[in-house]
Amino acid sequence: HDELHDHVWHACAAAIRKLSDALAASGMPSTDLPAPAGADPLQHAMELLFRLAVRRRASDIHIAPAMESGTTAGLIRMRRDGMLLREADLDVRLLPHLTERLKTMAGCDVLEPGRPQEGRLRWAQGMSEEFDLRASFMPTTLGPSVTVRVLHRADILPRLDDVGYTPQDLQRIEE
Repeated sequence: HDELHDHVWHACAAAIRKLSDALAASGMPSTDLPAPAGADPLQHAMELLFRLAVRRRASDIHIAPAMESGTTAGLIRMRRDGMLLREADLDVRLLPHLTERLKTMAGCDVLEPGRPQEGRLRWAQGMSEEFDLRASFMPTTLGPSVTVRVLHRADILPRLDDVGYTPQDLQRIEE
């Protein structure tokens, strides 16, 4: 199981690193980032980030800028067992792209970067596990801050047998 965690984490870190390197190498302002050939690294990074959060049993994901040693850095943190733990650092120029992708996925208005917004999306891991993701977006003086709450659908919607109905009541409901 830890090997799977490590594999997913390294894949996510590599995807984010590749996009960060592409931004730095291009010398272009982050708003002019061209779509990469082949696979979409942002979508891939988001997919891997969600997988990592699920594997680590994180209740939420925080993506935000932070001032460190006089420069602005992008941080990815996850809340696990009530503690907010740092998972990765990323090029701060990625934050607008990750934020825009998440806003699009969550049904928020990408043309309103300066106001707080909330949205939701469903994400499936394989064919059996579904998750509700609740995203909140806050503008800060350093750049956008995003929090994504990870809710396992199996934990949200109890089965009828688990609610306490008698067998007779269950039969009536099912009919």
